[in-house]
Amino acid sequence: MSNHNRVHAGVPDGGQYAESARARPSIDLGLDTDQFDEGQDFDTSPEAVAESLIDPKTAPHRVRAIDLPDIEQAEQTRNELVDTCEARNPIDDEHVPNLIMLTKDESREAARESLPHMSENEFDYRWARVESSHAHMAAFASRQGRDFAADTHSNERIVARGDDVDDEKYAHQLAVEWSRAYTASLDEAIAADQDAEIGALGQSRSPMAV
Repeated sequence: MSNHNRVHAGVPDGGQYAESARARPSIDLGLDTDQFDEGQDFDTSPEAVAESLIDPKTAPHRVRAIDLPDIEQAEQTRNELVDTCEARNPIDDEHVPNLIMLTKDESREAARESLPHMSENEFDYRWARVESSHAHMAAFASRQGRDFAADTHSNERIVARGDDVDDEKYAHQLAVEWSRAYTASLDEAIAADQDAEIGALGQSRSPMAV
């Protein structure tokens, strides 16, 4: 899979590292490189992950490319993760005849290879957000999207439904909003991994001789 522009109709496209994406606001991931040894605890339960994706206080936000230490590496990592997500939860109206399907464990292993620097706990949290948001986007963008929209759970309603919106329109709205959450969660995971790498490098350097 090399074409990363396959997007369901109406779902936002354009890479996070495109010029048009660079004016988005930066965010604080709370990753102080002097505190990596303290080991922040992330709640990786399905309920906590689901809530974190739709709660405005914890919802993922786009990260500006200019804020990343290694933009080229970030783009490579992003492409790898996109491939992994598509192989795990493809949008079934796309024509991808050679798509290799991955199991949950296989997709986790592939994602871990792309994001090797975070702690296991943080990786599990950030990958769960990426995979969950992508799975929701794929579901609502699929041919069965209107059926899923008719029976949404509270933790899937990333956007409120208006009284005059039918199932098909609501599925489209959900696909768009979950696409944004997916893109942002990818950005945050990549930024967090690069920050973790910097923190690890800083700790591994031996003191300079006096």
